[in-house]
Amino acid sequence: MLTVQTASPELAQAFPGDTLLPKGLRFSRDKVKEQPDSAATSSRSGSGTDALNAQGRSPSAMPIETGRDVSPQAVKSLQPYFNDIPNLRYVSGRLLRGGQPSDQGLAFLKDIGVRTIINLRTEPVLIAREKIAAERLGLKYVELPTYTVQEPDAKQFQTFLTVATNPADGPVYVHCYHGRDRTGTMIGAYRIAENGWTFDAAFQEMMACGFRPGFAPLTNGLHRFAQARGDKSPLPTSSFIMSDLAKRFHK
Repeated sequence: MLTVQTASPELAQAFPGDTLLPKGLRFSRDKVKEQPDSAATSSRSGSGTDALNAQGRSPSAMPIETGRDVSPQAVKSLQPYFNDIPNLRYVSGRLLRGGQPSDQGLAFLKDIGVRTIINLRTEPVLIAREKIAAERLGLKYVELPTYTVQEPDAKQFQTFLTVATNPADGPVYVHCYHGRDRTGTMIGAYRIAENGWTFDAAFQEMMACGFRPGFAPLTNGLHRFAQARGDKSPLPTSSFIMSDLAKRFHK
């Protein structure tokens, strides 16, 4: 049976409706906006700061010095720009998560202090294009291709954790396409390795952020990762997974 894990005070402050689960699993209220890859990374004129200033807007009322922790308030200030940074969520002051950012979204992330982008996607052309856009902004870019139909292995988890916890690389933004399945799995590994959460607790947060348990390879990979650290949590049952799939596809 899944246990209940409440979020940290900082996470609760950033997303009170999504991260506290006192009555069991509850999915995010945010709906991921579908868009083609070509549109997801479409170029927009100007850097993040310049573009916002030209429109009389600012992504953060309190500019953050590069290399310092990103605040929950800074993350919330970017929520109106969902098309540029879909499904953006605060994990810690050194780690943010979300979906595929546009070029403008990369600039916005830099504006609030992000220094490194970790891309979990697998499409070579898209990866190459984003790498150019990120490095043009002075962002470090890490490619970590991860598949939904293949278990992530110990090396992939360790590569992610090494970058995500390196003070010289943070703050870090990790993303896949939607920012919920592959990204959720890596954040689950972070919760287990760095925050001392059980697999149950990490999986519950994954579900709250939109993870689809039907992607069994991701769930199994994270479970093996947790087991290697002595965690005794059981895998979600097949009936639980089927029940979740039924809820999603038979509304």
